[in-house]
Amino acid sequence: MDRANQVYMKQLYDSVFDAEGNVTLCGRQACAKLIQALQPYSSESLGDTATGIMNVENIKRAYAAVTAV
Repeated sequence: MDRANQVYMKQLYDSVFDAEGNVTLCGRQACAKLIQALQPYSSESLGDTATGIMNVENIKRAYAAVTAV
């Protein structure tokens, strides 16, 4: 993943999770955008982009893997 996409992914992640890893009151659209952005990098179920309902642990795991590269 290039630097611009890493910055974008961090912005999305930070809009959904606070510094302690708790879900913020960001709204379903922000959650759906994060799910959609991480889907190409994960084979796990990350959640539903239509509803914004996330599989939080899988999202955190996928984000950690993407940012570790």
